[in-house]
Amino acid sequence: MNILLALVIAGIYGVLGGIWGAEGGASHTNKAFRRVLIPLWLMLTALLVTHNFWVVTIMSMIGALSIGYGIPSANDKGSAIGRYFMKVTNNNHQLADEFTRGTIGAIISLTLISVLIIKGNLLPYSLFSIGICLVNGRLSWRNWGQITFYGKDLNKVDLVTWGLITALATLIILL
Repeated sequence: MNILLALVIAGIYGVLGGIWGAEGGASHTNKAFRRVLIPLWLMLTALLVTHNFWVVTIMSMIGALSIGYGIPSANDKGSAIGRYFMKVTNNNHQLADEFTRGTIGAIISLTLISVLIIKGNLLPYSLFSIGICLVNGRLSWRNWGQITFYGKDLNKVDLVTWGLITALATLIILL
């Protein structure tokens, strides 16, 4: 596929993924926007590109997006991954946050491995998977405030994080 066309499609998908991801993280909304729509959209795209049913494994991303990533605090015991990284980082909250969410980014990337196996696109898969890990690990836990979109208060960081993750995953599929 033409790289420019792939970038345009990834940009459009990134906008949709950002909105769905932020919607799934907004108060009083269904988490399915993030947990189901993004993997479903990516799986359908991969099916159209590869014509191979094995890309249905991308739907395992639902599990990755359902993993808890909480860091222990006074009023929350945190997730198992969060507790592990708090112990490993000697209670460094920021590092534990980054490693916990970076691990989830790695799991998200692993759900796309069927595309690597089918297409043999090792370089795009590797580069964009590293991007997914870095975006999820370095950005997703930050507080950038909110923006109102169609009457919903969406987190700006969710718009950016899920937009980038969706765009990077799309590039893995297209290139």
